[in-house]
Amino acid sequence: PQRAASIDEGHAFESLILKKDIRCFRDALKSHQLSRLAQLETVYRLDNGRTWLQQTTYGDYDDQGHLVRIRAYLADVSRQKRLEATIETTKERLYLALESASIGTWDLSLASQERLVNARTAAMLGYRQDEADLSVHGWLAMIHPFDRARVAESLQQHISHHQQQSLNHEVFTMEYRLQHKAGHYIWVQSCGKAVMGPDESSPSRIVGTLIDITDAKQQE
Repeated sequence: PQRAASIDEGHAFESLILKKDIRCFRDALKSHQLSRLAQLETVYRLDNGRTWLQQTTYGDYDDQGHLVRIRAYLADVSRQKRLEATIETTKERLYLALESASIGTWDLSLASQERLVNARTAAMLGYRQDEADLSVHGWLAMIHPFDRARVAESLQQHISHHQQQSLNHEVFTMEYRLQHKAGHYIWVQSCGKAVMGPDESSPSRIVGTLIDITDAKQQE
């Protein structure tokens, strides 16, 4: 209420904005004058540092293209920003946990049959992240011939079970050999789980992890 009163007394609205974000607010208004934008969205914080506002501004121009006025609409997006911060923190913690444990990750799209891997998985096999053939056929070709049929059968069985929604929370684990870029084979332990598509009728992806267990296998 006191803040609102100060605005009524003639103080500028930007006096309520966090100092670090004032430039963002000003640049948004200048853009209408310099670029003749019809609409622009920007996000900034109030000076309490906790309240986030999404500002949507509309520029009104006369027949000669001169800016007549700027209309602004504000929405409180603090809850969304807190959720985004929580998600980013969780992702960072997960990344650090995977890195510290030397765990690779992979993500197989069942529609495109393309597999995405992180840098750890690629390095495990001697490749750069953008270098290996990550198609389904390319990945199967890297699997040891003695393990290839078993891995393909287990993967297909997992997909079929999810399509029937009989193992909706099941995580599969397999151990098999993958060929390193240098030509030798390494033993890996792969864990994965199918992720259902938007319609919840069938899986759209399989995501999983990969761990190099060659040393443990040699000790066995």
